[in-house]
Amino acid sequence: MKDFMNYFSAKHALGNGTAIPAATTTNGDSIDVTALNGGNDGLVFVVDVGTITDGSHLLSLQDSIDGGSTWNAVTGNYVQTPSGQVNTVTSATPAKTILKFGYLGNANVGTLANSTTPTANGKVLVRIIDTCTGGSTGGYITAIAILGYPQNEPAV
Repeated sequence: MKDFMNYFSAKHALGNGTAIPAATTTNGDSIDVTALNGGNDGLVFVVDVGTITDGSHLLSLQDSIDGGSTWNAVTGNYVQTPSGQVNTVTSATPAKTILKFGYLGNANVGTLANSTTPTANGKVLVRIIDTCTGGSTGGYITAIAILGYPQNEPAV
């Protein structure tokens, strides 16, 4: 078996154990891809869908290169998802469904840790967002960010 643990870091990204309310936009935690391990050249969000009572929850990514003052939607060519994955979950989505969203940088920053253009001390921040429309109760969704391809190993 190969050592995998020392090649990635994990950070909390979305959800706190309570239901994400319906008809709201919930911003996930800001993940700084440059903060750990001397920077990371890989980022994927792993989403664990719990019980969705109602509403339609669209999951998407935003990034910021100015320290979190301005957030922009990450366009499709910079987001990886497995073939056939849908980015909207509803009450018809089975609990324990796992979704993945890979972040590939953006036109302004190029690759993550090796970027030369971010402002605000060179930070590249990325977050996952749940935009829920309709319904009254919402649902349970949590996510973690997995940072990989660290500049310094072992990863922390």
